[in-house]
Amino acid sequence: PVHESPLIFRDRELQHREEIEEMYGTSLFAPYLNGCSVVLNHGDLLSPWIAALCQDLQKTFPHAYANCYLTPPNSQAVPAHADDRDVLVIQLVGCKHREVYEKVPIPYPYPHEQVGKEGLPVPHTILEGPVAISTTLRPGDVLYMPRGFVHQANCSTSMSFHVTIALATHDWTLAGMMSMATQSILTRTLEYRQ
Repeated sequence: PVHESPLIFRDRELQHREEIEEMYGTSLFAPYLNGCSVVLNHGDLLSPWIAALCQDLQKTFPHAYANCYLTPPNSQAVPAHADDRDVLVIQLVGCKHREVYEKVPIPYPYPHEQVGKEGLPVPHTILEGPVAISTTLRPGDVLYMPRGFVHQANCSTSMSFHVTIALATHDWTLAGMMSMATQSILTRTLEYRQ
């Protein structure tokens, strides 16, 4: 993939690029110092050591990539949400408190079913229900989170830098592989292309 510009979040909301450029120019330090989180998707395209980790994981998993999160003290980058992939959260600098909720709203979600993203809300019953994990990650800690579990993280008095390794498990489900194989067969068969 092509590397994209970092995303800037303030109070769990993605800031529009035009507003960011107007307020801070091209600096990433200014929004961070003003209480914003900086999220770099595909950090494996910029860091050789993160790329090496992803390549090593790809000996076992078909695909792995990394997103990097720099969060200032007393803030939260993104709202509670569930991912369509398994993730490994690697805490590198500072501390971050994490909560993973026990109930899964959509088991084994696909990209369009990720609650807490793109207008699909997390059900209140999930956020009011039991918490499976409530812990503070410190440098060197790793947390595995299966696909579909709603989670959120925030910083208290410490800033945080962590890398999330994404293992795109929705890509290798039986339903996903069968659908790709079926599409491939159907699009190569002349009778079905008419």
